Amino acid sequence: YAEEFYPDGLYFWSYPLGNTDAIVANRSNPTLLISDYAGYTRSYFNAVSRTTSYDYTWTNPYMVGPLLLFTNSVSMVDSAGVFQGAMGADSYITTLTQFFTTLRPTPRTKVFLTDPSGLLVIATHGSVLHTTGPLTGTQVAATASEDFTVATSASAMGNFATISTSIRREKIKDGEKWLLSYRRLEILRAVLIVGVITPEDEFLGSVRAATNRTIGICVAIAVVGLIIVTVLCIIISRSLGRLERHLDRVAHLDIDDNDTASSNGVVKGGSMFSELQRTEESYVKLRTALGAFRRYVPQSVVHGVLNGEILPFTSMTPCQVAVTFHDVVGFTTMCELHEPTLVVQLVSDMFEHMSKIIDRHNGTIDKYIGDAIMSFWEVGKPGTTTAKEACEACVKVLMQTHTTAMAGPDGDIIKFRAGGHFGEALIGNFGSSTRFSYTVVGDTVNSAARLEPLNKQLKTQIVISDELHRHVRSRDLLRHVVYMGRMVLIGKVDVTEVYSIVSTPMNKDAANVWRDTVSSFEAGEYAAAKDILLNGPQKLTDDPMAQEMIANIEAYIWEAPPEHLKGIRQQRGK
Repeated sequence: YAEEFYPDGLYFWSYPLGNTDAIVANRSNPTLLISDYAGYTRSYFNAVSRTTSYDYTWTNPYMVGPLLLFTNSVSMVDSAGVFQGAMGADSYITTLTQFFTTLRPTPRTKVFLTDPSGLLVIATHGSVLHTTGPLTGTQVAATASEDFTVATSASAMGNFATISTSIRREKIKDGEKWLLSYRRLEILRAVLIVGVITPEDEFLGSVRAATNRTIGICVAIAVVGLIIVTVLCIIISRSLGRLERHLDRVAHLDIDDNDTASSNGVVKGGSMFSELQRTEESYVKLRTALGAFRRYVPQSVVHGVLNGEILPFTSMTPCQVAVTFHDVVGFTTMCELHEPTLVVQLVSDMFEHMSKIIDRHNGTIDKYIGDAIMSFWEVGKPGTTTAKEACEACVKVLMQTHTTAMAGPDGDIIKFRAGGHFGEALIGNFGSSTRFSYTVVGDTVNSAARLEPLNKQLKTQIVISDELHRHVRSRDLLRHVVYMGRMVLIGKVDVTEVYSIVSTPMNKDAANVWRDTVSSFEAGEYAAAKDILLNGPQKLTDDPMAQEMIANIEAYIWEAPPEHLKGIRQQRGK
């Protein structure tokens, strides 16, 4: 076995009884006589020589100079059983010291090898293991090693014969902690104990240094990562904050055409992140859509839809509402005489001006009907919380109808006629399940629609009903209101008291003449009414409104109306 693994480190020897010379052979020298190879002086040979029977012996490892040897021997007896000598083989290893030297992980690490009795076989710290020569030197016990750390650690090992594997910590010198590690080995049937002792700080120093480096790197990465995350969070929060402000403005329909978005739909100063950029671009599209949407439907309706007050299905609720209709005077003739593009431009300019007035007084533009504008003021809404506020806002808008005029293509003046009424109606989504509009529906709307064309018959520009008039409390407004009498509107059965809103209030005499005329007419005193109008202190015969009254009076004088229409005029056409 030894020859197989160590072919140049195997010596065979024999000692005939009483011969002081050993016959030694190895592969390099098949026959070699070495007179000083005094194997019989060694304890294992003496043990064999005392045996008179066949005896086979293995030795524990030992050192001879720089060599680590293992010996196995057998006694030689004759047929009579008489001891004749001994034969054996020494196997040595020259590279073990180098192996142990490379085994040290730190400069102060000690590695040593003992036999089961605790004798040092080899150590890396340079102890003298043999003191009297290479052949007869004695071994040193590990506990008696001249190296204090080896001796102390060997003492801590306890019984060498029973050690298998152990790792422990011990305070060796000056309170310094060392790591002690032992392991039991069997080589060529020889038992060895390998011991490794190393300072804990040195052994763990590299680990701690690596740990510290790792911690430092991790901390650096964490700091850099924190900075990056902070910067990203700031960028994202700014983008989200900007988007939040934009969306809040959209929710309140604070939409400006000259906003921070460019014409191609990209937000100026947008986010560096593509997701946020796409979100902001989506916002621009939403804002553009809502901006367009509020031009198709009243702004108050858009607010109601965004706030959840108006639900997207057909449903109407009762309300009190003031309704007006504004109609362009002479629109039919204008369409007949001029190009459509010119007519559309003129009417659009009229609508633009009138619509701003309606919006400014908290009105809602219901729809544009050809050359007419339908608008309303709902009681209970901001700015029109009461019937008084709604009706006065409506009358203020009607008052400004007098000043809403433009020069036509032929130099004539284009203006509006208007009519207004107040009463109960239904408000909400009206139409089909696939398409509907937010509007007001009811008799109040129909009456307002009849009052507007009544201006042509009465030669007035603005007429309102008594239901609208009675909620007006402002003296400044009432100065411009003139009572026109009782009328039966087309398609209606009930009588409606009608008032006209004039641009310039009548003086006292004219107002008295007109009041007395209307009173006499309503009393059926048609001749007296005509006389007051023609011969009163203030002549009104040049006023188209008075001329129309005279025509009605003369018609009733010529042919008295039925009793139920006494003092009541009828609307003749739409």
